[in-house]
Amino acid sequence: MLTPDKNMSSAGGGSQGSPGLGPAGAVAHVFVATAGPEGNSSVSVEQPTVYVPVAAYPPTPTLTAPLQAMHRDDEESKPEAPTSRKSKISRSTEAEVAEHALRVAQQQVADLLVAMSARDNQERTRLQAYEQAMYSQAAEQEMNRSEQAADTEIARLQLRLYQIQEQQAQDLAASRQEVEVQVSRERVASHREVEAIARDAERLRVEAAAAAEAAVTRARQEEAQSKRELVCQLREAHVRQVIEMERREAQEAEIKALREQVAAASARHHHQERSSSPTSGGGVRAGAPQSMKRQQLRRSNGRNGDVSGTADRAGATARSSVGVSISVTPAAIPGSAPLMTPGAVTARHPSMNAALGGRSEEAPHPNAPAFPASVNPVGA
Repeated sequence: MLTPDKNMSSAGGGSQGSPGLGPAGAVAHVFVATAGPEGNSSVSVEQPTVYVPVAAYPPTPTLTAPLQAMHRDDEESKPEAPTSRKSKISRSTEAEVAEHALRVAQQQVADLLVAMSARDNQERTRLQAYEQAMYSQAAEQEMNRSEQAADTEIARLQLRLYQIQEQQAQDLAASRQEVEVQVSRERVASHREVEAIARDAERLRVEAAAAAEAAVTRARQEEAQSKRELVCQLREAHVRQVIEMERREAQEAEIKALREQVAAASARHHHQERSSSPTSGGGVRAGAPQSMKRQQLRRSNGRNGDVSGTADRAGATARSSVGVSISVTPAAIPGSAPLMTPGAVTARHPSMNAALGGRSEEAPHPNAPAFPASVNPVGA
């Protein structure tokens, strides 16, 4: 079994427990198995400790010479094998033991390499920490230098700022003096302008007073003229109102005459209906003339009421509008326009056409007036 030397120095010095070897030395404890006298048992014999340098592994013949010599001594001390078979078995057993020892040694070397790599990692970590410390120290020194440079730059900028402030103060004093001189000049100029404006204002005030007096005189003249025109307009309106009232009275008289004609025509029409309608059984029913008279009176009263109401509304409209000529058309008298139209054709009452216009049942001329010429207002 290979184990690191306990007295090996980690800094690379010589080994204290293994004289004559370097820091890469290792202790090898070799166990050799030998066959017993009967060949059915094996005895493990510990050999002396051998220090094997790791760099020179596998061990050289010079390092393994004591082991081989001791092995020969053991063989000589053993009794002779009775047969060649036993010698072959012992040789094969020795070879297997040697191979096993070699494998164990290789495993121990691998373990030793792992331990050495762990130590290298520790050294590397220590070196990295040292480098980081050096880097931090260098960064701190660089920071100190940059702080000194910044302090120097700040001092330079403060000096520059002081110089700029001094220059600005001088410029401000000079500009203040220039402004004062300019203000004094502008004050003199503005005083002169104010005096000129005052003179112009006085002149404009005099002109405005004269213009106001002229405007008052002109307004009085226009007012007198407008009063005269208003009196003339009132007189003309009064005359037009009188003329309109006379014309309205004439229209009302004509409408009254037309109402009388319509009432007479209606009476004749109802008389003809009563005379031409026979009753059942060859006789006249009792009470029929009285009921027909009542219906005739109701119809005539209804028509007369519509015509009079329309005429009253037309008169009120004419009285409210002064100086405006109006014309009465058949559409202004609802309910009586078909009766007052000359030549209107009616299938049930042919006698009304003869009573109103004396015409037959022919259609009226398209250019014929709706009323007689005397009904239309003057100038319509």
